[in-house]
Amino acid sequence: MKNTWPDGAYEGGFKNGKFHGQGTYSFNDGRKVEGINKNGQPWNAIMYDKKGIVIKEYFEGKIKQ
Repeated sequence: MKNTWPDGAYEGGFKNGKFHGQGTYSFNDGRKVEGINKNGQPWNAIMYDKKGIVIKEYFEGKIKQ
């Protein structure tokens, strides 16, 4: 399923109207978050900048340090 918002678009699973399961959110500025979402939030996912460089990692819903 694909949905769009003013800041980008999401393609992937939904549950109860929230991002859930495998999906990708692509921001208009070129960033994207790919991975597993849970209850509308990145769960085990990676955020990339517009050049494809990893800028943030999520592990069990928290930003991995």
